[in-house]
Amino acid sequence: MTDINLTSTTGSGFLEADYEQIKDMLQDGGVDPADTATVAAKNAKFNNKSASYTLVAADNNKIIEVDTTSTITLPDGLDTGFQCVIVNTGSSQTITLSATTTLTSKDSNTTITSQYGAVTVYHAGSNVWRAFGDLA
Repeated sequence: MTDINLTSTTGSGFLEADYEQIKDMLQDGGVDPADTATVAAKNAKFNNKSASYTLVAADNNKIIEVDTTSTITLPDGLDTGFQCVIVNTGSSQTITLSATTTLTSKDSNTTITSQYGAVTVYHAGSNVWRAFGDLA
């Protein structure tokens, strides 16, 4: 693990990092800092659904937009750290989350009821899912 020295310009509210340290850290990890396609932030991918759906490994880091009343199933076996955002794009639809093992959320809520309501789900390991966001 490489430490990066951060400095603050007095009164600016910004932190500055040493470019050479960041470049060295990227190269140590096998990333060429000049390769902007690798270093640049990536846009999220979308997966649009109009029916009940079970998440798959390819949904990792995606935004799942659902436009109809349905159930999104969080299955066993996906990698620990898998995560995605589920958005209810329907005007009067209800999206229910269901896990084949354990799903934890605030107040045990599992339903997205409002249009453009969204929830992030992630696999915490040992087939335990966590959900947070606009759940009722």
